[in-house]
Amino acid sequence: MPSLDKAKIVRDFSRSAPLYDRYANVQFRVADALLAELRGPRESIFEIGCGTGYYTRLLRQRYTTARLKACDISARMVEVAREKLRDEAIEFLVADAETLVLDERFDLVTSNAALQWFEDLEGALKQCHNALNDGGLLAFSVFGPETFRELDHCLRLALGRAEGGGLVRSRTFPEKERIAEMLRSSFGRVTVRDETIREEYPSLRALLEKIKRTGARGGGLPGGSLVQPRLLGRVEKLFEAEFGRVEATYQAFLFLAER
Repeated sequence: MPSLDKAKIVRDFSRSAPLYDRYANVQFRVADALLAELRGPRESIFEIGCGTGYYTRLLRQRYTTARLKACDISARMVEVAREKLRDEAIEFLVADAETLVLDERFDLVTSNAALQWFEDLEGALKQCHNALNDGGLLAFSVFGPETFRELDHCLRLALGRAEGGGLVRSRTFPEKERIAEMLRSSFGRVTVRDETIREEYPSLRALLEKIKRTGARGGGLPGGSLVQPRLLGRVEKLFEAEFGRVEATYQAFLFLAER
């Protein structure tokens, strides 16, 4: 995957924090699906990329007596989550989980729709393994490379670009089997399930607004080029010609890996 600008990711998610919950219905649906995969009691939990706390709340409701620690790279996101949950028993941290050194171990390390933003996913997964107690579980969801495939396709047509690579950042996210390989190098039993969500939008601007408000800024659109009115109109016409409407696919992978 191309190099990530962590500072930009922090800025984007911090700007999005106040309105994130209004637009993040897809991320919330994936969180619900991830929680449904969890089985058994857990006494200690570490959540990576807690955002505004939707999944954190689900974890607290499921594991009412567990020691729960949640971190996010954006201080503004953590501020919103802390204010929303108002639970002194949850320890919130502002930290980049890729570089965070933990001096404790957990029964469950979990993350919803965050690990796709990591520069070194394989290294991060090994860190997650090291943060687990024996018999512990790593449970996470990530968005896959088919996410926003329609936008990428229409943008390529509008710009006259060949297929390959990814004009939209999500198109460069790792494939399911590649992530499974990473996990199998450290973990025992590994399972994965796909969760595909498709949405229709009244206009291209509505789709771009949703992407912007959930922090991804188009997943890495080149130079904010779609703000140009002529290109915006051309891409919207291509959506109609290619798909009959403005739509978006969200491809999510739900992984469980046992230590």
